Amino acid sequence: MLELSELVIEGFKKFGGEIIGGILLTLALSILPGLRKIFIHYADTPGTSVANYRKAVIFVVLVIVAVFIFAWLWRVNHNELGKKYYSAKNYEQASYHYRKAAELRDAEAQNNLGNMYYNGYGVQQNYDEAVKLYRLSAEQGNAEAQNNLGVMYYNGYGVPKNYDEAVRLYRLSAQQGNAWAQNNLGDMYYNRYGVPQDYEEAVRLYRLSAEQGNTKAQFNLGFMYENGYGAPRNLQKARKYYQMAANQGHIRAKEALQRLR
Repeated sequence: MLELSELVIEGFKKFGGEIIGGILLTLALSILPGLRKIFIHYADTPGTSVANYRKAVIFVVLVIVAVFIFAWLWRVNHNELGKKYYSAKNYEQASYHYRKAAELRDAEAQNNLGNMYYNGYGVQQNYDEAVKLYRLSAEQGNAEAQNNLGVMYYNGYGVPKNYDEAVRLYRLSAQQGNAWAQNNLGDMYYNRYGVPQDYEEAVRLYRLSAEQGNTKAQFNLGFMYENGYGAPRNLQKARKYYQMAANQGHIRAKEALQRLR
């Protein structure tokens, strides 16, 4: 359940958001011409002290910074409220707040709203809209969105299936340390999708992902050691990674451990 203070904030934003947004926009637009007038005034006024000039400039700069910080906090709070509602399984309110933050180009919120459209949570399932939102977020460098957009290209959801583009996006995300992207890129090297088959590279990527706790990568790495793909066959290491995955509930890893007894 949401805290009372969060509900107050949510209500304030929901009913007063447009008004506040208009005030912020008007203030921001009015400050810039004001700064120009101050420069002109002090440049044309004889005997104006350098100290007063500096004070005026510092004041205007601080006001500009304050306005943009407030606008940024406004955006972040909407995304954070969306996550709170998502955790409470109130998907309609989660979608509402993600959308508010996404409209302000919050990359995380764009990705989160894309997930809502992908899964049909709080909105009608729409792969095209999910792709649009993932792309907006990915273009801002969001690693999770890059991986998610790669998944869409891999499966042909909302876009034509394209392994080359999936690899490109997985790689961008994996380079930022995203565990799912590392595993997915490992799968591409294992299956020879969009890249030449390379078991050693697959093992390297699975290991990076497995060390972050990704259960699928742990299982995949166990499989590679069991079969000697990309690394010398090592049943001890295979059991180790299968056990790590099994401890997190991975069914096939549990089956593999039974097989290797």
